[in-house]
Amino acid sequence: MKKLTLGILCLATMPLGAQQVPNDPEWRGLISAAEVRLQKNEPRAAESILLQAHRLAKAFDVHDPRRAFTVMRIADIYSNDQRRDKARSLYEKAAVVFEKDGSGSAEHLSYCQQRMADLDARDGNHQQAITGYQVAIETLQDTDRGDHPSVIICTFGMARSARLLNKFDQSEILFQRVLIAIKSTGETPDNIGQILAEYARLHWAKGNLPKADQFFTQAYQHAVAKRGENHREVADILSSHSALLKLRKKTELANQMDLKAKQIYQSVH
Repeated sequence: MKKLTLGILCLATMPLGAQQVPNDPEWRGLISAAEVRLQKNEPRAAESILLQAHRLAKAFDVHDPRRAFTVMRIADIYSNDQRRDKARSLYEKAAVVFEKDGSGSAEHLSYCQQRMADLDARDGNHQQAITGYQVAIETLQDTDRGDHPSVIICTFGMARSARLLNKFDQSEILFQRVLIAIKSTGETPDNIGQILAEYARLHWAKGNLPKADQFFTQAYQHAVAKRGENHREVADILSSHSALLKLRKKTELANQMDLKAKQIYQSVH
């Protein structure tokens, strides 16, 4: 997920005339404050601030990207709880505005398309998710943004959904694209542990347990380096790796991982 500060930067490059609204500085201040809350993992506080920003944004034209941007960020919060249907509706509304705004909002349009594909994947509609991720990639490619970081995110989503559809060959090709793209950028994404853990699950599904073991180990190491020891992503990797080790009759090590995962889960809830 792209950080909100990138979105603010994109909005700041809009024509000056579009910014000459009295409450624009206050709106931008609220958006920045909401991002701070999100970085501190305080979604309820962020939601309250974003709703204030949305009230201000109603003074903007209905097709103003700032208004759509606010709606999009509210949808991000809704998508992480039981309001996923509402989140989809908000992403759709924002996408309409970004699409009409043209290439200047292509990144935001692609982001909305990606997030709706994420919702499809979460609901188990994996073929629909793959289509959605591809659309999001094409939106960036059509505006010469084929090297945008979101392309890696979408390709990873496609790889995961293909695995869950038991399309292992397709999933392998997509995972290879992800890993090659990460290597070519020279920058390791924050969720590299999650990516490698999903790749481990692909090898597990294909029956190559030693390879899966290898990638779970790498996933844990990278996740700790990026997230720290006390993070849910680390616990998820340990839990999955433990299940694999039990199949490989490495019970003692598996139990140690289970205990560590349990301790992390308890601390982050």
